[in-house]
Amino acid sequence: MSTSISSENLDKILEATGGFDERFIGNDKYLDIISWNLKWFNNRDRERVQIISDILTVLNADIIVFQEIRNESLDIVAENLNNSGAGYYDVVYGTTGGDQRVAIMYDTEWVRTKDDIKELFGKSVRTASGKNAFPRDALWGYFTARQTEIDKPAFDFQIVGLH
Repeated sequence: MSTSISSENLDKILEATGGFDERFIGNDKYLDIISWNLKWFNNRDRERVQIISDILTVLNADIIVFQEIRNESLDIVAENLNNSGAGYYDVVYGTTGGDQRVAIMYDTEWVRTKDDIKELFGKSVRTASGKNAFPRDALWGYFTARQTEIDKPAFDFQIVGLH
C-alpha cells in the first residue's frame, strides 16, 4: 500500500516549521536544491520507494544530493518522477562507500552537466591517525541552469555533495 504525500500536507508541514519565503514558491527563476540522507536506502522496499517518489514529486527540486544510497537504487525513483511528469531526472552515483554512497539526481529540463560528475578525493585525504577521511567520497558536479528569460543568460554553478 502506497502512502501519498499531497502538496496540502507538505504546506502544513512547512507552515508549522516557518515554511519557505513566498517569493520562491513556484518560481522558475530560482533553482531548488535539496540534500537528503535517506539512511541505508535501497530499492527493495517498494512502499518506501513510492513514498520517497511522492515526496520528491511534490518538492519538484532541480537537484537532489542523496547520502547513504545503494548503487543504482535511485533509478526507480528517477523513473517514477519521469513518469509522474515531475521532470526528466538522471542520477549519478559515487563509487565509494559500498551500499552507503553519495548520489546526485538532477532534472535535465532545468539543469545540464557541463562536465562529468566526479568524485573529489578518493583515498588521498587522511586524518592525523591515517584513517580515510571520506569513506564515501564527495561528488562534484559542474552544471548550467536553463535560461528562464530571453534577456537573461543561463548561468553555470558547481555542487559538492558529501556525507
